[in-house]
This record gives sequence, C-alpha cells and structure tokens, in this order.
Amino acid sequence: MAYENYQLEDFLADTEFKNWVYNPTPASQLFWEKWMDAHPDQRQTILSAREILLTFQFQKAETIPTTEKNELLKEILNQPTINTPYRQRRNFYYGVAASLLLILSVLSYVRYFSPPPPPVEEVIALVVKENPRGQKTRITLPDGSKVWLNSDSRLEYASKFIDKRKILLKGEAFFEVAEDPQKPLEVHSDGIITTALGTSFNISAFEDHDIEVGLVTGKISVESSMEKGGARVIVSPSEKAVYSHKSKKLVVSPYHNLNFLKWTRRVIVFKKAGFAEIEERLERWYDVDITAHNLNRKITFTGEFNNESLERVLERMAFVEKFSFKMQAKRIDIFFE
Repeated sequence: MAYENYQLEDFLADTEFKNWVYNPTPASQLFWEKWMDAHPDQRQTILSAREILLTFQFQKAETIPTTEKNELLKEILNQPTINTPYRQRRNFYYGVAASLLLILSVLSYVRYFSPPPPPVEEVIALVVKENPRGQKTRITLPDGSKVWLNSDSRLEYASKFIDKRKILLKGEAFFEVAEDPQKPLEVHSDGIITTALGTSFNISAFEDHDIEVGLVTGKISVESSMEKGGARVIVSPSEKAVYSHKSKKLVVSPYHNLNFLKWTRRVIVFKKAGFAEIEERLERWYDVDITAHNLNRKITFTGEFNNESLERVLERMAFVEKFSFKMQAKRIDIFFE
C-alpha cells in the first residue's frame, strides 16, 4: 500500500491501520514502528490519526451516540480543500485533530471527574382545604384516599406522605381510606386520634360539640389524649366512638342507622332537635344567619330533607312548629306564635 502518499483522512479510513490501532499484534506493531522510522515525514500524521481513533473508541465505551461520533468525524473529513502545498495542508489537518482531541479530553474529564450534582430535595408542602359555610367538597389525598369535607370544616395534610399518613381535621369529614398496612392513616381532631388502615368512617368534631366517630366498614382505633393516662378503644362496623367534653370520657356505642352519613348525599336529618341545633346546622348548611323572635317554648323537631332549598325546609318546619319567617338575602328572621 502506498502509505507514503496517505493523508490524515486516508489513515482514518484504512482498515489495516485501524486494526493496528484497535487490536495491535507484535507483527503489526513492528511493521508500523519500522515504517515510521523509514518515513519520518509521515510520523506526525500517523500519530494524530491513531489518537483520533483511540479517542473515538474511548467515547464509544462511554456510550456516546453514533450520530455524535459521525458528526465529529465528518467535521474532520469534510474540511474544505485548501489549494496549498502538501505540507501546508497536512499542518492544517494536524491543527484540526489537535483541537478536536483537546475538546474531547476536556469533555471526558468533566464527565468522569466532576462531582455529581447534589440531589434535588423534594419539597413537601402543607396542603390546606377549607370549606366556608354552605360549601361541601370531595378531596383526593396523596395516597388515593377519598375525603368528603363538610361545610365550615378544614383539612390539613402533607402534599406527599413519607413516614406516615397524618391528617388534621376541624369540623366534619367522611373518609374512604386507601389500604396501606405499612402506613396507617391518622386523623387528629380536637385531641382525638382515629387510626385506620383501609376503612371508611365519619368524624364529626365541631367546636364545643361532642366528637363522634362512626365506622362504616373495616376497623379503627380511637384514642383520646384528653383523658388522664389516655384512653383507646377499638371500633367495629355498626359502632361509633363518642368523646364527651362534659364527662371527659370516650365510649363506644352501637348505632342503628346511617343518619350521621347522610350529609354526604346532601340530606339533612334532624332527630328530636332543639332550636339551637336547628339554627346552627341550617346556618352552616346554607350560609345564612338566623334570628329567632318570641321563642318561648321547647322545640324538638324530627325531619329529613333531601337536597331541598332553605325556603322549602323552613316552610315544612313552620307548619309543624308554628312559626312564620322572613328571608332577606342571607338574613333569616323567624317569628314564633
């Protein structure tokens, strides 16, 4: 082969030359050493071509894309032809090869010896869901659990559950808990902690009222931090746990209907309710302010209203309890006979 007439790009494309660079043998090593000794003017060209091929081999080992390698090689081989004497053209290729080697060396150094970037810390934020009077919402927690949040109620939880699933509740909510035995869900409500795995239950914890936890499916534990030494009970389906602020006791009792759950279907249920309870629940449900006039007797109203307007509710109550009413925007005046 007429290697003495080869230029840089010829060596890069020559199969025998590449075999020597990539897989040298004693015979090929002796051949090229003697050839360079006999052709000293080609030594630098051969060494430059060898370095370029070895650099490409190094880059391949670190999974450089084939397209990137081809582009780099193309950049060398497709340099515009300069109409100069042979040695001047050869020096031009040496400069290109040296520049390319420098760039690849720097990139390789940065890639292998630069310290890895610090891990990005995930920001876990506090999520607050709050309903004003007259509004109810359904919420999906980060673990997939579903929560129905009643009017005038507030829920707080982390945007991602890490070690445990902890919820803070003020007001009333119904929970359908996604099962995760490794991370029980805890609902903290005014000193009462309800712990569940995969269950459904309702918690009513409005301020200045007894706290009620009614279980629908599964099993839960309810504990109180307000009693001396604490108290903990296990609640089964058809049971509810009630904490009395008056007696400071946590007790379990059976229930015979699901009236406590009907609010999630927009049904209001009153059972022998006094006027104070009626007033408070209607104000919360419809976002109004009620004022009673001439209330001089005890009220014990029982009734159920399925997604009815406030006017219709008051009309039915007025017929039973003997009163008239006046509605003006969000102000309701009730006049007892």
